[in-house]
Amino acid sequence: MFSLQRVVFDEAAERLVAALAASRPGKKEKKTKTNFLCLTVKTNESFLHRVRVTTDESYTKKKTWPLQALTAIDNVAPDSRQFILTFDRSYEWIAPNVTEKQRFLEAIVKSCRRYNKTLPQLANFQSIPGGGITVALHEHMPSAVPDENQQSDDDPYQESAAATLSKQQQEEMAAVFEKYDWATTDVRALSESLQKELQAVESANVHAMISSEVQVTRLLGRVDDALSKLDRLEQCISDYDGIVKRVSDQMRMINVQQDNFVSLGEYTRQLTDFLTFSKSHVNALTHPDFNTAPGLRLTVEAANRLYSLLHTGLKPGGTVVLC
Repeated sequence: MFSLQRVVFDEAAERLVAALAASRPGKKEKKTKTNFLCLTVKTNESFLHRVRVTTDESYTKKKTWPLQALTAIDNVAPDSRQFILTFDRSYEWIAPNVTEKQRFLEAIVKSCRRYNKTLPQLANFQSIPGGGITVALHEHMPSAVPDENQQSDDDPYQESAAATLSKQQQEEMAAVFEKYDWATTDVRALSESLQKELQAVESANVHAMISSEVQVTRLLGRVDDALSKLDRLEQCISDYDGIVKRVSDQMRMINVQQDNFVSLGEYTRQLTDFLTFSKSHVNALTHPDFNTAPGLRLTVEAANRLYSLLHTGLKPGGTVVLC
């Protein structure tokens, strides 16, 4: 009912009072289509609409009658799902069950009494529907008078024999209903309040969904930023690994160079130690003294030293070998 109000009648500023899923006897309609009889109110005037809904849940107004044009309501039988509404002609309908039929007819009678200030002819009712009170009709309703222009039995929309109320009786019943108008007023006020609350809840749900979507979008944006930063961090770590590897290679080369420098220094020291030729030996060889024993001994010693230096073996990367 709320979807009917929102989709079909909100645009026309009509308030949906009652709705009934009804079918018409004698019509072979597709099972995928459903007819709704919708009772609405707009600016103190009531209307009855026939709305069709299809499988794609789209609604279409097929027929509209002002409730002032309603001249008769035929209940057919208390235990029957059928009923007849007479406007410019008689329309026969079948309700899903007797309870829904009675509720819908009560809503129509209430609207007629409230907005039309009069009731249509009521036929085959054991009591007057609507208003929350029950009044026996067998004392007020005359016997049914057959219509001379009654249609044949082959017409599925023929009018049933109707028991009518006089204008005075209708006015008396309207006065009684006005006395107990608080019952329908409270129900109507409660219905309007519930409808407003439902609309507020639906609006809050929409705002909550929109807010949730915004929060989810923000969260996804933050996740994307975190993934981007993680990619950059992985790239930095990879770069650092390359730098550490290069530094490690350089440190290894430095260690090798240091080892080479130490070896070279040691080898140089050995050469310096073994290749040293003193000045006394130089003087003994440049100015030899063969006349004295000390001079001769010093000259021989200097000659032996020079001989050993000239025959010293030098091996690459090795030590000094003296002959």
